[in-house]
Amino acid sequence: MQTADVLKNNLAGLGWYIRRTPDSAALAEWYGGALGLPLIRGRVPVWFFWAAGSLCFELKSDVPPDDRRYENPNSAPMVPVFASRQPEVTLARLERNGGIVVGRIDGDVYVRDTDRQLIAIRPSNGGNSLVNPDVDVGASPIPNDLEGWLSTVCRVPDLESELRFYQDVIGLPLIEADATKATFSIGGDVSAGALLELRPGGHALAQPATREERTDALIFRVDDHDAVNAAFKAARIPIVNDGIRFNSASLTYVLSPSGRLVGFEERFEPADYKTPRREFPEDREAIRRRKRAKGALSA
Repeated sequence: MQTADVLKNNLAGLGWYIRRTPDSAALAEWYGGALGLPLIRGRVPVWFFWAAGSLCFELKSDVPPDDRRYENPNSAPMVPVFASRQPEVTLARLERNGGIVVGRIDGDVYVRDTDRQLIAIRPSNGGNSLVNPDVDVGASPIPNDLEGWLSTVCRVPDLESELRFYQDVIGLPLIEADATKATFSIGGDVSAGALLELRPGGHALAQPATREERTDALIFRVDDHDAVNAAFKAARIPIVNDGIRFNSASLTYVLSPSGRLVGFEERFEPADYKTPRREFPEDREAIRRRKRAKGALSA
C-alpha cells in the first residue's frame, strides 16, 4: 500500500500547531490576552489554547529552541494565520500589547509577537465560531472580532516538490495550485476548513537532531500511529524523533522536502490510556467529530 493510502485511511485532520519559545509563560500572556485565544489549560512549560474546532495552538518551552527568527514574511518557513471579522480591532489590540506589524501580503497582515515570531491576521466575512456551543472547553470566551486559526502559510524554495509531498505522500486534498501557490485542506474530520498554503520563498532547512530545535511544527491526528510510522519508513521519508510514546499518545515527526517539521499523533480514548487520567476537551471534541464523520454519531 502506498504511503498516501496509509495516511488517507488514518488521517483525521490537523490537531496542533506547536510554537516553541524560551519563555512559554510570557508568550502565553500575549496569545491569550492580546490575540484573545481561549486558554484550555497551562503551566510551565506548556500552554494549550483553543484555536478552532478541535485544533489547539500550543506554546512550549521545555527545551530552548533555535534562536533564529524570520522577521521577513516572504522567508518565514511556517506562519499561523488567524481569521478576524474586524482585523483593525484585532491588530490594534496586538499592537497595544507589544505586537509589531512587519508587512502585508495578499491581504494578510503579518505581526511579530513578543518573541519576535510571526503570525498573520486575515480579514474574514464571518465564519464558524471558535468554540462549538455544544463543547465545554472550560475556557474564557473568544473576542467578538476573532474567528480562530484558519491556515498555515509555508514559504518553500521548491514549490513543486513540497506540493508532491503533501499530495502524493501525505494524501492531503488539493484545493488549488498554480505556479505561485498550492492550497490544501488539512481540517479533515476534526476541523473542516483549516488550510495549508504553500508559497514560494525561504530556503531549505537541514534535518534537526531533535524536534525541540525548531520553533514551529504542525501535528496531525491519526488513527493508527504505528501503521503511519511504518509507511514513512518504507517510503524513506526523513524522520525526526521516531515513535515518541507517552501515556496518552504515540507521535512521530517527519520532514517535508524543504525541511519543515510535521508530526503525526495518535491520541487514545480515555479507556485506552496507559495510566488513568482525565479526558482532555480537545481530544473529546476530536473523537466526537471523527466518529460523526464515520457515521457513528448523528450529525
